[in-house]
Amino acid sequence: MYAAARIRHYWRVETDQTAPAFAIYTYELDDATAEYVPTGVHHDRIAATHPFTLDIDLKPVHSR
Repeated sequence: MYAAARIRHYWRVETDQTAPAFAIYTYELDDATAEYVPTGVHHDRIAATHPFTLDIDLKPVHSR
């Protein structure tokens, strides 16, 4: 649905406390295939420049 709506960036946040690690999975819409391609997996820190610039220490978030 997101790809059909042409939403360029999609992030999936895994916060399941039983999982081995807290993680943010980032994806970007590929113009050629109209499908999402993975652009990163972030555990302790997320530093990104697309769709905007940010740098967040995830350790305090994960410890909550």
